[in-house]
Amino acid sequence: MSLMLRQSKRRQGERGSVTVMTAVLMVGLVLVIGLSIDVSRIYMVRAGLQNAADAAALAGARELNSGSQGLIDAETQAQAAIGNTFGLSRTGAATPAAVIATVDFAASLNGPWYTGAGAVPLGLEPTIKYVRVTTQPTSITMLFTAKVLGNTNTIQASATAGMSPGLNTICDYVPLAVAKDDPTTPFAMGTELPLQFVDAQSTSLNNQDMIVLQTNGSESANLTRDSVAGLFPFCATIGTTVPTSNSQSAQGNNGPYQVEDGLNTRLDAYPPGNVLPPSQARPDTNVYEDPSFANFNWQNYKSGSPTQAPTHPAADNRRVIVMPIVYAEPINGSVRIGGFGAFLLLRKVVNPTQPSQCNNIPNPCGHVQVEYIGEGFSVGAGSYDPNGACTTLTKVVLYQ
Repeated sequence: MSLMLRQSKRRQGERGSVTVMTAVLMVGLVLVIGLSIDVSRIYMVRAGLQNAADAAALAGARELNSGSQGLIDAETQAQAAIGNTFGLSRTGAATPAAVIATVDFAASLNGPWYTGAGAVPLGLEPTIKYVRVTTQPTSITMLFTAKVLGNTNTIQASATAGMSPGLNTICDYVPLAVAKDDPTTPFAMGTELPLQFVDAQSTSLNNQDMIVLQTNGSESANLTRDSVAGLFPFCATIGTTVPTSNSQSAQGNNGPYQVEDGLNTRLDAYPPGNVLPPSQARPDTNVYEDPSFANFNWQNYKSGSPTQAPTHPAADNRRVIVMPIVYAEPINGSVRIGGFGAFLLLRKVVNPTQPSQCNNIPNPCGHVQVEYIGEGFSVGAGSYDPNGACTTLTKVVLYQ
């Protein structure tokens, strides 16, 4: 009897131990779950802040145009890009919205950094290549782990975006090739250039001739119009040979008018019949043209003075057109790309009222009046190959 009594008491003691161990484990499990919830909230808000800062920095850097107006626009677009709330946390509580603390500018990633567009010293605007956005500190109240992590956790994010190395493959360019005796030597900066349209059947190009290139669009009567308006983006690389367009829209009678209809959308002028609506080809934010076709240039455009707003929803830098520069030489249905350049479209393309007149009047059929603004411009897309010849055209990338 004594043995059975002792075994019974031992089993009762073991049952008590299991109860204590279960209680301890449950407390630990609750703490682990609470820690997981609070830590996940921290990471979620941190990721949201970082994404918002990244988007704001990229949006700001895309506005840089070597002028004071570009710096102002960079601040405006950074603020616009960051002003979203992240949504709901796993606990159902709304997470805080990201708010910008500072927008800084620099010519080098090593600085010096200038806080705000107005802080950039006069004359240094053309050197600014980087935008850094820093968010205001955001405090997160710890729901379950205040004794471990503190009552609040403060998070702040920063992102830097700026210009890439020089590109050799350029995308989203206007498929109008500009001929130059030596494409590796740039045109004179600030000089107005009348680019003369040349028929797609031409066998030779002279200096400052302009010819339509093939695109990824379908061969149609309006292919040139839609391509130069920006509807068919595609890419090309320095040193390659590109076919000229064999579309009817690139030939002598139709070509000048298709170039006119396509390019003029960038200055808020559209062909009749809603065949190329503003929703497809937006105008520039500044469509000003000097009444006497003079006294408006890249410097005016960069500073935003004088300015004229379009009547349709607009997009930045639409009248800045990037075009391949090719060799002025005999051709046989293709041209050699020697470089790329950025040009400011100074005024609308104007042709005679009847296409047949272009057969007898070399001027102004297909003339495009531009100002060469160099290669130091940021394009929408492209790639960099250190083993190939490069331009100083860049694209905006995230650095930090």
